[in-house]
Amino acid sequence: MSLLFLVSIIIFSLFISFQDFKERKVSVWVLIGFSVLLCSEAFWSLPLKQVLAQVFLNVCFLLIQFALVFLYYYVRYKGTKKLMSSFGGADIWVLVSLVIAFALPNFMIFMIFSLVLSMLTYLIYRTISANSSGYIPLAGFISLIYCISRIIMYFYSPLLQWDDGWVQEIMGQ
Repeated sequence: MSLLFLVSIIIFSLFISFQDFKERKVSVWVLIGFSVLLCSEAFWSLPLKQVLAQVFLNVCFLLIQFALVFLYYYVRYKGTKKLMSSFGGADIWVLVSLVIAFALPNFMIFMIFSLVLSMLTYLIYRTISANSSGYIPLAGFISLIYCISRIIMYFYSPLLQWDDGWVQEIMGQ
């Protein structure tokens, strides 16, 4: 069953990436399918108590990130009008959908890594391409990075995304 989830999530992630890169619009049905698959996989693989705990912690981390971005835009641009035009619905949807996909330490690392890699990749693309808009296809980058990370995790350790034991080993507990 885990292979079926993996293949389905990869297909939906690639659809999100393709649509966001090509059209800057992602089908709502693809986003719903992606979310349903992530939720189904989590509830299939983990106890309910663990799923709810990781979702709560990841949502708190995501809210802190959103608050910092909001604060940055409010100070930098003297309001939130620019913020609302900078992020698309698919960007927010993908970020919120991924809260169920990781334990908190893994989610933090994934989010920071994927946001930095998305920004760097877009800056490189923007410098070499004359046809770039001013918008980063964030949902496309994050879902592509998630797709790649899932493939790596499948071969390394299928449950690594939900296992935060490596943090406890580093801290010596």
